[in-house]
Amino acid sequence: MKKVLLAGLMIAGLMGCSSKDKLDTELEDAQLMGRETVGKRDDNYVIQEKKNLVQHLQEVQTDVYTMEENIYGNRDLGNKGKYGVLRDCKIEASPQAGSKVDMVPKNILTEEEGQLARQTGVDESGTLITLREEDLNKRLKRFEGYKSAYEKQEEWFDNEIQACRQSQRE
Repeated sequence: MKKVLLAGLMIAGLMGCSSKDKLDTELEDAQLMGRETVGKRDDNYVIQEKKNLVQHLQEVQTDVYTMEENIYGNRDLGNKGKYGVLRDCKIEASPQAGSKVDMVPKNILTEEEGQLARQTGVDESGTLITLREEDLNKRLKRFEGYKSAYEKQEEWFDNEIQACRQSQRE
C-alpha cells in the first residue's frame, strides 16, 4: 500500500516540477569518478553526484522503515526490536518478579503518515479513489529528519541495553 501511494506521489510531484527547479549541473573539464563527476565551476573544483530523486526518496524511506522496525519491532514477524529487548532486560533485572518496569514511551515518527489530508472522489477514468498529495521536497526532508532521529534513538537504546546487561552481571 505504501509503495502504491509513494509511486503516485512521486509521479504527481515530478509532474509538478517547473523550470524554476532546474539545476545547473554543467562542469568544465568534467571527468567521471565512479558515480560522481569531478569538474570545475566558478574557478572551484567540485565533486558532483547526480541521483534520481525518486530512487533517493525510496532509499531514505526504506532506511527509515527498517530502522523503525529495528527499534520498535514488528509483532507480526515476532521481532521485539531494541525496545522489547530493553523492556525484557529491565524485567529480568527487576528485584521483584512481575513488578512494572519504567519504559520510555515509544516515539514512532512515521505515525504522521496517517495524519496527512486525503480527498475522496472519482479520478479521470471514473474510478472511486482516495487521494493524498504531498510536496516531494517536504516529504524528503521529513524522512531525512526521521532517519536522523532514529539514528539517535538506536544509539540511545544500544547504550541502555548495554547498561542493563552490565547491571545484571554485577
